Amino acid sequence: MKKLTWLQAIEMVLEKYKTGLHCKEIAKYAKELMPTSNTSNPYKNVNGILNKDCQKCNSKFSKIGKSYFILKDKRLLKPFYGIHWKKNEISKKSAKLIGYIPNKQKNETDFSKYQGIYILYDINEKIVRVGQSDELLTRIKLHTKNKCANEWETFSWFGFPKNTENKVVSAEYIISFLESILLKCNNPRLNKQDEYNFDGEYYNQKITP
Repeated sequence: MKKLTWLQAIEMVLEKYKTGLHCKEIAKYAKELMPTSNTSNPYKNVNGILNKDCQKCNSKFSKIGKSYFILKDKRLLKPFYGIHWKKNEISKKSAKLIGYIPNKQKNETDFSKYQGIYILYDINEKIVRVGQSDELLTRIKLHTKNKCANEWETFSWFGFPKNTENKVVSAEYIISFLESILLKCNNPRLNKQDEYNFDGEYYNQKITP
């Protein structure tokens, strides 16, 4: 019988655990599939393999939180998001919230009707309000007119299309997903930069006339 590679063992583990696993658990179960492996630190080995593989365009894996991975074709949710978009670049007349993938400005998407959460920041990038809406643009525009109007300058958002299917997800997935959002929005100085990576689709803001 041909020996498994670590990458093959990792894939077999994540095929079984469809909602994803923390890297320590992946390493534990992968090692059980490779009893003859003499790797001294399976966790470090698996973490390195997955982080490197996730940088490839054709990777089978997705990083959805700090050291938390899932198979791409088993991924349950893929958020779209923007960080520190500017209030003064939202047109009062436009009914659109347009974003584009960095370096791909022609690939534009209107997120105005997306459901999700938003975070408002003041001029010092301190969070002043957090909320949710079934139509992001409607709620964000409301805060340009109400008593919050002069209290914020930029906003971040995380959203999904309204037709996103309801999925049963594990507690670990939800915890990891929430942690990733908090890291993205707060930029805590004691966290490492590589903890910020998770498999969402990042968009830059486009000025709407």
